[in-house]
Amino acid sequence: MKKILLTHLIFFLFCLPSYSQETNPYFSEPLPQQNSKKGELGLAIESLSFFKDNEFTSYTTKGYSLPGFWLRPKVTFQALDNVRLEAGLQALHYWGANKYPSLAYSDIALWKGDQYQKGFHLLPWFRIKIDATTNLKLILGDLYGGVNHQLIEPLYNPELSLTSDPEVGFQIIYDTPRFHVDSWINWQSFIFDQDGHKEAFTVGLSSRLQLRDTTSHCKVYIPLQALIQHRGGELDTIFTNSVQTLMNGSLGLGMDYQRPHQWIDRFIIETAAVGYYQQAGHIWPINKGWGLYAHAKAYHKNLTLDVGYFDFNNFASLFGSPLYGSVSQIDNTSIRKSGVATALVEYHHTFGQGFTLGTNAKIYYRIAQQNTSFAAGIYFKACPSFLLLHL
Repeated sequence: MKKILLTHLIFFLFCLPSYSQETNPYFSEPLPQQNSKKGELGLAIESLSFFKDNEFTSYTTKGYSLPGFWLRPKVTFQALDNVRLEAGLQALHYWGANKYPSLAYSDIALWKGDQYQKGFHLLPWFRIKIDATTNLKLILGDLYGGVNHQLIEPLYNPELSLTSDPEVGFQIIYDTPRFHVDSWINWQSFIFDQDGHKEAFTVGLSSRLQLRDTTSHCKVYIPLQALIQHRGGELDTIFTNSVQTLMNGSLGLGMDYQRPHQWIDRFIIETAAVGYYQQAGHIWPINKGWGLYAHAKAYHKNLTLDVGYFDFNNFASLFGSPLYGSVSQIDNTSIRKSGVATALVEYHHTFGQGFTLGTNAKIYYRIAQQNTSFAAGIYFKACPSFLLLHL
């Protein structure tokens, strides 16, 4: 435990690299650019309705659909000029599902017939955001997680915004025009004395270093990303394969070009070397591997096009789609080497502040298996907020 916390601190002290705002309009939760006035009490009702269909033919995963919504009503209070509190609930509901397993969701949950909630998967929501300085923010409780971390897709599947629990724990965000670092601990599973399962938490880092003048239309940057998940604990009753530690990381080079053409508002190209290491335990049948990832993304008004290729050898991803890896979620077998080519088209329209409709479609072509998978979805995010009173 001490080693993991020390790793988190080292991430913050030595990996202070810039950030290009490439947020997803319906999955992300941007940090407020300006705090409310001290003493303001407000109400926010955040929600995301979605219908997503995955037609997968790969041996690594089965196809499935995700129809439903999540709802997050919360009260906000600006306690001090630099301290903001949020408290509420998060409820996840899938159409056609009346019972939900009572456990932490890191993807589509496993069914447990004797432990369930009715109607919703319901969780408390609580966040403290402290602006320590102009550039440094500390977050306790519910984090600015998920796609907000800006992890590359082989390391993180954006679809987890529809299936996994919000990240909770501790987060440090440091941001300047040239440097950006987002480091966090997401505590995924807590154990009590004599518990029958492991505690689990993930330490993460997402950082960028800007190499060129930040006022230039063409920005060049170095992204560094890392994820370490530890499963273990000393209070449980598990003695066989009791400690498991998995790691993913990437180091790359990117270019962000503003207005390169009259029909292109923005063009991004990134390459990255990606790694995987199973330091302890036997969760997956492979212990280490690597990959090379490249993608290019073009924006025109509300339309986005993204093409990519990931070549990998014995690679497994903690939070990425199984289509980007060697390990099958169906039977836990693996293939040594393969690659996947992808093409994405995405469109969104904002009706007003806090109301966004979006749709996307993506094709995956697995080179070694010569099969094609397809995913498409439609999403509507509504986030109205109201000022209740000034204390």
